[in-house]
Amino acid sequence: MVLFGCGGESLAQDHTPGASIEETALDHVPAPEALPSTAAGAAPQVEPEPSEVPTPDPFSAQLPEEACPSAVHIAVAHQSVPELPTWLDSAVAFRSEDGRRVRIAIANHDLELDDAGRFAAPAEGEARFEMDATRTRRGALSPRVLGRPDARNGGLSHARIVSPGPLLTFGARNIGRVEITAIDDTQVCGRIELDDGFGRVRGAFSAPFVGPLPQ
Repeated sequence: MVLFGCGGESLAQDHTPGASIEETALDHVPAPEALPSTAAGAAPQVEPEPSEVPTPDPFSAQLPEEACPSAVHIAVAHQSVPELPTWLDSAVAFRSEDGRRVRIAIANHDLELDDAGRFAAPAEGEARFEMDATRTRRGALSPRVLGRPDARNGGLSHARIVSPGPLLTFGARNIGRVEITAIDDTQVCGRIELDDGFGRVRGAFSAPFVGPLPQ
């Protein structure tokens, strides 16, 4: 670039070819400080809370296929006594001399008879389920699905939950299903699926015979 001063003399000025005046001026501006990597006002990252694992429903679990399970696992519940223990894991049975009547007791505590041949009243936190299976025809009770109390080949009766509160009984109609899956001189086994709209009992058991049927 050539500039003309006073008197017409030209004044020469060095300038790098291709560079503008503005670019030359910016070469002397200090670089701004680096901004934080996180923009101001950005929402902090929140780690997701671990999802809760749903508790399995004890009344929908699949029952064991074997006729005599290795462990007693019976679930109980009743609307009138919400504090009932969920699981019963101890069982005993009694049988009449002719083998036609069997009483089964399942509890969450040790089952022992008193001197009068009766179970002690459950303490707080304890519960017991009892039921009778009776055959009115000649011959001992055999494996089968139990019918109504008057069923000649084998009927279910006296089904009840015993707790420190009220006695919780099941009726005779539309209450579910009880099957005797195996029975011999030493034990009785079965599956229980009872639900009368108020109380529920479900699971499988094997109960050793511990004596004659109490009167």
